[in-house]
Formats: sequence, C-alpha cells, structure tokens
Amino acid sequence: MRPGIIGEIGSDRDYISPVEEKSFRAAARAHMDSGLTITTRASQGRVGLAQLDLLEEEGVDPGRVIIGHCDQYPDVEYHDILARRGAWVEFD
Repeated sequence: MRPGIIGEIGSDRDYISPVEEKSFRAAARAHMDSGLTITTRASQGRVGLAQLDLLEEEGVDPGRVIIGHCDQYPDVEYHDILARRGAWVEFD
C-alpha cells in the first residue's frame, strides 16, 4: 500500500496552537520528502490563511494544499484569497 495524501492536519480554533504548529511543520516536511498533497481542517474563522502561511514557510507549494471545511466559514472574500494564493478550497 502507498499513501495518497497527508491529512487531515487541523486547527480546532481560529488560530494554530503550538502543538498544532508542530503537526503542520511535520506534515510540510513529510510533503517535501514525498510530494504528497496536504489536506487541512480549517472550519473556524480564517485560520486557513495561517495554515497556508506556515506550510509555505516550510517550502510547500500552495497548489499542493487543500484547505478543508471552508463551507463552515461562509466568507467569499476569504475563499477568494485562498484560491488566489494557489490553494485548493474545499467545500464538503
């Protein structure tokens, strides 16, 4: 068996806690080694922007990131910003 995606890496609130940051950085480093897409949980506020910032800081191409559960925060401007930065915006 081979993995197909890294995730779901999540944030429980509208910010990334120190423990969650470690998880995001580990996922980013695994992505850099494997090339696998990363999917996140970002249902609280605009936390997807902070998630994307952190992943990009680690060298992850936004086109390989899915910001998940965006439908739970109905803000078209936020979704547009994520998409313009190159991330996938997931409505589930």
